[in-house]
Amino acid sequence: MTAPASTPPAAARGLQWGIRLNVNSAGSFGDAQSNFNPLMKGAPLDVYPGVFVRHPLSQKLDLQAGIALASPVDLQREKLVHTMMRPERAVSPQATYAQENITFDRLYYIDVPLTLQYRLSSRFSVGSGLQVSVLQKAIGEKQFQEYDRMDMMIARDPEVPEPENVTRSAATGESLNKLDLRWVLGAHYRLGVRWEISAQYQKGLSGIVKDNAFGQQYHVRNSFLQAGVGFRFGK
Repeated sequence: MTAPASTPPAAARGLQWGIRLNVNSAGSFGDAQSNFNPLMKGAPLDVYPGVFVRHPLSQKLDLQAGIALASPVDLQREKLVHTMMRPERAVSPQATYAQENITFDRLYYIDVPLTLQYRLSSRFSVGSGLQVSVLQKAIGEKQFQEYDRMDMMIARDPEVPEPENVTRSAATGESLNKLDLRWVLGAHYRLGVRWEISAQYQKGLSGIVKDNAFGQQYHVRNSFLQAGVGFRFGK
């Protein structure tokens, strides 16, 4: 018996791979100053690339893996401010101490998802699985502040800090976790022979900040929607 056209045998479909451009609801829109994407730095839209591979397991199931670079997550609503004492920076005569504050604005990750895809029709499929995201770059605003003996701020440098790459700063290493494990749930729709669109929900299963880095009860998990358009190779 011949399989229906909408569900070709796995062997007939063969290995598929493709490229995709994605955007995230948390990080890809607005706030051009915090956009440190290597290809789109300073642009209001932060689009990032990815590749994927699909291996057919049966007439209905596919195993999909991939990798995406420079996936942005916005942190401004979390107001993550890391403070470190910097007594050597106190230069004003009336200053008794100084501190360095870094406010994290945006994080960039390398995403490595592994999902199981179920084809509902020849064009539409849904899938779910796990994703490991590795912190690639941290963007934040750095400011030094001086205080007098009454704990009143008397100076700050710069007056209005601008976002910069703070990945290698001590604050990033002390406060942010390198790995982020996420559960992903998504859907794909074919627009023709090669093109497809996708939407995905990503939910962090682990906190992105280290214990007690911003207070004992402060826990932050990544949670956002991702959308993409892809071009597929293979059968």
